[in-house]
Amino acid sequence: MSRLYNFLNIACGDKFIEDSSWTNVDFTSHSPSIKKANILDGLPYDDNSFDVVYSSHFIEHIPEGKIEFFFNDIYRILKPQGLIRLVTPDLEFLNNEYKINYDKKAFKKANFITSLTIDQCVRSVPGGKLKKDMDNFYNSNDIEMIDYIKLLIGPEAFEYIDSNDNTFIEKVFSRIKKDPRFIFNILVMIRVKIFSFFLPKSFRELNLSSASIGEKHMWLYDFNSISELLKNSSFIDIKRTNFNESNYHNYIFSKLDIKNSLPRKGIHQLFVEAMKN
Repeated sequence: MSRLYNFLNIACGDKFIEDSSWTNVDFTSHSPSIKKANILDGLPYDDNSFDVVYSSHFIEHIPEGKIEFFFNDIYRILKPQGLIRLVTPDLEFLNNEYKINYDKKAFKKANFITSLTIDQCVRSVPGGKLKKDMDNFYNSNDIEMIDYIKLLIGPEAFEYIDSNDNTFIEKVFSRIKKDPRFIFNILVMIRVKIFSFFLPKSFRELNLSSASIGEKHMWLYDFNSISELLKNSSFIDIKRTNFNESNYHNYIFSKLDIKNSLPRKGIHQLFVEAMKN
């Protein structure tokens, strides 16, 4: 009798696999294939449940004080010799890419790297400076920068602009379909804006943010810093890998990490895998 494998996709968003071997979990659910759970309060699974745990572009959103608990919890639910695969922006790559462009006096590219690295950590409005920069390059038809941005952050980089062709009603219904809490979130935002209106402008600008929680980066990592965290949670065999490679005996991540034979979220990503002892 062949063995059944169990794979977990944490904080899957709209990138999930509808297959009996995969479990998809996120804070909210917009599909019967996604289980809703408060991930940072503990994953709702028994010890030694999964052969593989996958997490893409999530750990950078976790408050620094909770990351150790998160990795310990993944270790708990993995089977012995189970594999964790992490995908996150690569701070080392971003730093090196900035310096390469700056030294070549390619300042538009260097400045975009600055926006890509810093904006999501400090933004106070949806989209922030990063979206503004991308809009400007797209609207001015700056082909060199458009191609560079797609290389950096993936072929889907400008899909949000194409979605602007939809009517307002179409956008609203699309958001409600993806996230049933969308209307509730809008009402909360309206309440916050009414409250903040009576606060001094200088205080609002420094202390209040209308950017969604999912936009904000709480920390950025390189291979060394992730390796230390994984070691502290007892993981072994920690390795850097690639978007189209894996140390797992069968590559199972093509629907999650690849688009048009390219890394789905561009070359600025770090791919790390490790095993449970």
